[in-house]
Amino acid sequence: MAVNLQLRRLQPQDHNFVLDTWLRSHRQTPWGLSMLEAIYFRNHRRRVLAALERSTTVVSCDPEFEDQIFGYIVLEDHGEMACVHYMYLKDLYRGMGIGKQMMELIPQASYLFYSHQSRRRKDKRTKFSDHFEKTTGAIYNPYLFLSDQDGKLWREAFTVASFKRRQV
Repeated sequence: MAVNLQLRRLQPQDHNFVLDTWLRSHRQTPWGLSMLEAIYFRNHRRRVLAALERSTTVVSCDPEFEDQIFGYIVLEDHGEMACVHYMYLKDLYRGMGIGKQMMELIPQASYLFYSHQSRRRKDKRTKFSDHFEKTTGAIYNPYLFLSDQDGKLWREAFTVASFKRRQV
């Protein structure tokens, strides 16, 4: 089923939706469930806000009713390196090609990373993470989610990715 959609940058009225869905969705991962709820929300909220501030967030929505959001993708681009921090799509809109359209926005970087894994299925594998790695060659690096004033985390990620590429 084809869906008529619009891809646009995050607007101020979208901010609470993105923050809430990111925090609640990621809370269901093994990592999110491994700590007390109050600790998770207090600390992870600060990190999500920092990531949103330094990244580009693209929202997928109904073109006629822009407040009807289907999902979003949060990207941080550093030229030769890029990171998908988070991608969210409402369950109702999965399997309609919306996620693929959002993934087409990912920069054509030499080294692509992702910093969050999706909720685990019963077989303990993540469908999105597995698919994302296979189709893009992305490398999981949760540390790129952290604030990185001096660029050290990105330099280390580049070094590891370069080594991994030479080993293949």
